[in-house]
Amino acid sequence: MNHERKILLAGFLKYMGFNRKKIINEGIDSRIKAQKLVYFGEVLGLPLNYDFNLYLYVLYSSGLTNDYFSITDEEWANGKIDISTNVPDFLDQLKGRSALF
Repeated sequence: MNHERKILLAGFLKYMGFNRKKIINEGIDSRIKAQKLVYFGEVLGLPLNYDFNLYLYVLYSSGLTNDYFSITDEEWANGKIDISTNVPDFLDQLKGRSALF
């Protein structure tokens, strides 16, 4: 299950314009943005399956953090997710925003 979830996560993050190095190496802002985008993706019905809790002032998923730090090169390369036709418009509006949106 964890491998399949990471494949979906990699696909979603690639769709949202991330690459592995950006999430891991670019500091807290890219990780906060990834957390928010995954949360909104789930709200829109994407099957990412992460549990979020309120942490300080943001929603946070420790499972998501573990997964994006442990995605392998193979999982990233094979990452894919089926995004329905009504969801991309909303997600596209979030792509270019900063972590503070």
